[in-house]
Amino acid sequence: MRHGLINSASRRILLVILVGALLPAAPGTARPVEKSLAPGLARVDSLLAADNLTAGRDLARSLAGSTVGNSQFHWQFRARLGLALLRLDDAEGAVPHLEYAVRAAPDNPTNHRNLAAALVALGRRGRALSEYESAVLLAPGSYSIRKDYGQVLLEFRNYEDARIQLETANHLCDGCDEMRVPLARLYLGLGQPERAVPLLQALYAEAPDLARRRTLVQALQGANQTAPLVDLLATVPPADLGEDEYLALLSAEFQLGRLDRALALVAVTVQEGAGALDIPDGLKSRADFWGTLSYNLLVAEHFLPALQASDRAVELAPDNFVYRNNRIVLLGKLGRHEAARREMETLEKLKQP
Repeated sequence: MRHGLINSASRRILLVILVGALLPAAPGTARPVEKSLAPGLARVDSLLAADNLTAGRDLARSLAGSTVGNSQFHWQFRARLGLALLRLDDAEGAVPHLEYAVRAAPDNPTNHRNLAAALVALGRRGRALSEYESAVLLAPGSYSIRKDYGQVLLEFRNYEDARIQLETANHLCDGCDEMRVPLARLYLGLGQPERAVPLLQALYAEAPDLARRRTLVQALQGANQTAPLVDLLATVPPADLGEDEYLALLSAEFQLGRLDRALALVAVTVQEGAGALDIPDGLKSRADFWGTLSYNLLVAEHFLPALQASDRAVELAPDNFVYRNNRIVLLGKLGRHEAARREMETLEKLKQP
């Protein structure tokens, strides 16, 4: 599983990056704040913080127009105008305003970060990363800027540089909860699912939704943590599991020597038919499901249930050589040699051109 799709995920990340990313006050070299403009600046900030983006954009545009030539306030209103446009999905319109803010206040790290976010939205990778680097250099102790930068590096699959930024951010914020998602994505991207598992477990405990469960399942599989995988999936009603999740659950139980579920599946099928099973609907008519179930029961030396599962697999895929061959083995194990001979004849006919 790849973790980070720039087209679909970057927009979500940008929302995280930008929500509440209010610009700091003007540099210390600026002249004293003019009281008549300070309330307008605060009002724009309040509107943006409340996600009242259209009103914030319009007020910022009006005040930017009225402060042309004012070196203290004009860039700040332009910066907020750019931020509002970006959050309204107009990155192209935002860039000129954010570039102006960077030129007017080059020592302000938030200006560089917001411009970088707009450039990411436009797919201008190289320049975006350069702006993030500037923001980090200007504010090396800001965990939020490093977190934003690291997440963008993840989108570009630059995992090693992302690791530096995200682990530093995690250290700076003393392992804060908001670092769980980016760190989990990082470790999955690095092929270190065992490091992602505790983070994903905490996230799932906090909000046990389907997307988080599926990601946790894949991490547990990748980390070969069989028992925790069973513990997780066994708490979900079988019919609510995805087909791949149910298969993972059965496979994990076989590895642990737990056969009750598999044997019950066969028993219900023999007595009431596959339609009565409490499993994902798609599996009921999948020959590979029944074939795999039969093979695992064969390995576990439960020959009669294995044969009964094999009956279902052959019924669904009568031309499959593997299912037929396993059926021959099972018939032999059960001493049904005449039936095995007939099955062998059927298999030989199937192999003929």
